[in-house]
Amino acid sequence: MFGVAPCPTTICTFGLLLLAAGPVPLWLIAIPVIWAGIGSTAAILLAVPEDLGLLVWGVLAAGLLSSWHSRRSRPTA
Repeated sequence: MFGVAPCPTTICTFGLLLLAAGPVPLWLIAIPVIWAGIGSTAAILLAVPEDLGLLVWGVLAAGLLSSWHSRRSRPTA
């Protein structure tokens, strides 16, 4: 379903960003986070509880990526 359905594509994008070697720009993190928010509305509006996983992934991945971004962008001594 990757590339066809938005939820698996967003979760895979989070995974690829988590595998990045260098710091990931914050604007690049914002794109799948915004889509996770938009895509998770289906869980509420269409009564699809499986889509709540996308919201959970969005919150967790955004927290991980932003904390790794701040750690990786600091100069080492």
